[in-house]
Amino acid sequence: MPVTHIATKTRIEAIKTLYPRDDGSFVSFADNPALYKAVVDYLAMQEMEREVKALKELASLDIKEAMKTAAEAVVTGDTGNVYRITFKAADVEEYTVPASVRRSLSVKKVTTPD
Repeated sequence: MPVTHIATKTRIEAIKTLYPRDDGSFVSFADNPALYKAVVDYLAMQEMEREVKALKELASLDIKEAMKTAAEAVVTGDTGNVYRITFKAADVEEYTVPASVRRSLSVKKVTTPD
């Protein structure tokens, strides 16, 4: 039976409300192919994100180097596409972030048995 996921802000907020903190327990999910697939997909997407982020950073460095101190630019490609680039400085005000509870998800492949 296929699993349908609707990742909406409402669903995420509901999960945070229901489970704001972990209870310190451990669970094992055996014979749950849908959850196993979700974990494998999560790790694959996480690796793809790392690769894309690294490539995006390299492209960003090339653009910033070309821009130097200019605030705006236009780039036209041989296909006729035109791109507008802005690289402007902005002052950021100092502020304090209110206290909150953060519960982070970490998924790692087990390489050695416990």
